[in-house]
Amino acid sequence: MTKSGLNLILILISSHLVACSQEIPTSKTQTASQGTEGTSGLNPSPNLGDSGGTGGGVASPLYTSGQVYGSCLVKYDDQFRATYADAQPTFPVLTCSTVGEPTCASGFQLVIDTPTQMNCSSNPGPNNVLNCFFKRFRCAKLDDVNANKNYIAGQDYGLCLRQLNSAFSAVGPVTAVAPISNCTTGTTEPTCPSGFRLVSDTPVQMNCSNNPSASVVPCYYKAQRCMRL
Repeated sequence: MTKSGLNLILILISSHLVACSQEIPTSKTQTASQGTEGTSGLNPSPNLGDSGGTGGGVASPLYTSGQVYGSCLVKYDDQFRATYADAQPTFPVLTCSTVGEPTCASGFQLVIDTPTQMNCSSNPGPNNVLNCFFKRFRCAKLDDVNANKNYIAGQDYGLCLRQLNSAFSAVGPVTAVAPISNCTTGTTEPTCPSGFRLVSDTPVQMNCSNNPSASVVPCYYKAQRCMRL
């Protein structure tokens, strides 16, 4: 083989190696493009909507009808005055402060977990009681066109939160969120649609006196939900 022929072979081999080093495997290209799609199963971020503060967030199909999301913890003193609020509430809770009620994004309804009463004395004991109360505000997804209807078996949906008096009869106010229905005052139990079963959170006993540090008026809170079968 002549020297010129050998040089031609070396040039062709070098060109082939450069082309191979620049080629991107097809499988990697597909994986990268799938990671940017909202339907790829890679936990896409929720659509937070308008950040200008006027319209609030916008619900996306990621949220299931009747399910509760977000968190805003508020602490109250013995006179039911708010003394602490979570400075960084979780979406879809938009605002959380000691002044006024928290707010939810569009497409959600403000609800609370069962409130609790504690002794917040700096030196708690049988003869040293300083009542305080906690509420966790959250946002329930409304049953609208943006709601996901893919319910999961064993998961709770909806809410019926009622205050019961010392005779265990429900009194106002009442918080109701679909799919639970017939959430009213009195002794009637709420109902769930077909495919769901009525369940209850652990009930809570409190002192609902207007002056709870000086007198006792027993009351109870009961939260009931619909569990998907």
